[in-house]
Amino acid sequence: MTNLNHELASMTKKERKEFQREIARIEREQERKRRKRRKIIAIVITIVSVLAVLALVAWAIFSSLQNANRGPANMLSDGIVLTGDGSAVTATQTEPLEWGATPVATTEGDAENQVSLRLYVDYSNADAAAFSTANLEQIQQWLTAGYVTLEVHPVAISGDGFGLRAANAAACVASYAPDNFLAAHTALLAEQADATDGSPTSEDLATVVSTAGVTAEGVSDCITDGKYDGWVTGATERATSETLPGSDTKLESGSLLLVNGQAYTGAIDDPASVIAFITQVLESTTDDGSTDGDGTETPAPTDSATPTPTPTP
Repeated sequence: MTNLNHELASMTKKERKEFQREIARIEREQERKRRKRRKIIAIVITIVSVLAVLALVAWAIFSSLQNANRGPANMLSDGIVLTGDGSAVTATQTEPLEWGATPVATTEGDAENQVSLRLYVDYSNADAAAFSTANLEQIQQWLTAGYVTLEVHPVAISGDGFGLRAANAAACVASYAPDNFLAAHTALLAEQADATDGSPTSEDLATVVSTAGVTAEGVSDCITDGKYDGWVTGATERATSETLPGSDTKLESGSLLLVNGQAYTGAIDDPASVIAFITQVLESTTDDGSTDGDGTETPAPTDSATPTPTPTP
């Protein structure tokens, strides 16, 4: 400071004024730069804040879409797989199919001497209801005994409101009460004859399912909320857009039975025809009554309304 005062004292009046103007200019320039920095910092903070808000909104939207389109539990293949142990039917437990993920197809005929039945069902389809009336009781007997596995894929091909609501209801049962699926499945198909686009409502279907004995917590709210509507739409698109897994068949109607991947095209209301087709599929895999390579005899269903397959030794 002493040196500066000395220098100022040695300056002429004109030099001091020039010096002071230069100091003022430098200070103004520094202040301008400070204001510019503050402005840039404010802009950066604003941009970061906006981006953070947008990221939160995007995450909320993504989470909402993911939750709305996540599949039900126990339907990783887009269908529920049911098996029997000789006394009861149980569902195979799986994680839900995440939104955008590819369904994991079930391998046909994993169990020795066991027939894999796969049903694609639009609950608004009259043929699906007729097939159920004629064949489901017998199929359930085979299933309970362990002679077949049954995989049910609810779809909504018709675009009918009832079909979508019923498929959602079936998915809700698969998720919250999987071992009771067949009871709900049968009850939902029984509603087909009198169903319209707007009726039964989701609330009505919740009552139908409850009356069928499915009273597990979460089922009713799931049905009335249409929780799996998005998944039903996606599963239907997947099933109809290309050939079905493990088969050369494409789903074109609301009722289809695959036996070890082969499509049944016979009479829907003729159990004997269904049995004959199952026998034909078995014989195309292994000769009737022959061994399957390890000395185990492979039985075939009898051509009658109520076959009695030989249990696996």
